[in-house]
Amino acid sequence: MNKSFHSIDEQVEILHSRSISTNAETRTILLREGYYAVVNGYKLPFIDETATKAAGDRPFSSGHVLR
Repeated sequence: MNKSFHSIDEQVEILHSRSISTNAETRTILLREGYYAVVNGYKLPFIDETATKAAGDRPFSSGHVLR
């Protein structure tokens, strides 16, 4: 499976599309840690299981801020 490259700004937009709030430090964190480690590696506590089942997707619970 090939994954396409996404710039930091595109990664932030992906976070927004998944209902994750960001702040001024988000870009620095993504640069330092990487998208996978921040989101995929630690996402389970933030998954909204009810919305996941209803949508057949993996939407996140609202109200979380990546900082």
